[in-house]
Amino acid sequence: RAPRHDDDSFSADSRRRRRRRHEYDSLTFFAHQIVSGRIATTLTFRLDKLTYIYINIKQLASLFRIMCVQSKTSTRQATVTAMHKDDQYIGLLKPWVLTPNTQIDKDKEYFTVATWGTMHSLRIFKFAWLTSKIGKQLHSESSGLIGETRQVTNWGFSDCRGETFTVWQKREDMASFYRSGAHKNAMISMKDDVSFRVRRVWVKGSDLPTPGEYESNKAFVLRIKRGDFPEAIKKT
Repeated sequence: RAPRHDDDSFSADSRRRRRRRHEYDSLTFFAHQIVSGRIATTLTFRLDKLTYIYINIKQLASLFRIMCVQSKTSTRQATVTAMHKDDQYIGLLKPWVLTPNTQIDKDKEYFTVATWGTMHSLRIFKFAWLTSKIGKQLHSESSGLIGETRQVTNWGFSDCRGETFTVWQKREDMASFYRSGAHKNAMISMKDDVSFRVRRVWVKGSDLPTPGEYESNKAFVLRIKRGDFPEAIKKT
């Protein structure tokens, strides 16, 4: 039987709707892919930007910390330098000790080193132990030492000061001693515990203190602290 016209019209409409639906679904899927890609790209871009900002903030924070530490260190160093310059105090000064069999020429200039260091009071026991180990090597006849004295003063819980005053036959003798044995080990051990300052001067044999005389020893140390002797500038 031949199909009715109405049936043919319905079938054609149905096909058109299905085709449009398929086209709509295809366009929707395509649009979704585009939008999803844009969103993903946008999110990736934003994440990259946030990461970049975070890295820069982190670098700036690190730089700020370094600047703060450097500023604090510079301030501390300036304070220690001022403390050293102003320190004219004589406290528990050890008697002047000559190295055995030492002959002193009163007209000769001897190389003299005055070390000064400030440390926390809790470090003074370590400092005393290390300096006692240095003493035996220091006073051996081969060291080149003429004589020495030292003192320890306490200005507060965080400011305990240790000082040494040593006179040498030659600058080279001092340099050799400082680079060897117990002294080198002590310097390495105390490098983070003590803020050191040093004076290097020339002293005539006639200006050296008399062993056993406290006032003579005290006057000698005060002259070094005041800067009465010529500075021993290293030749280049």
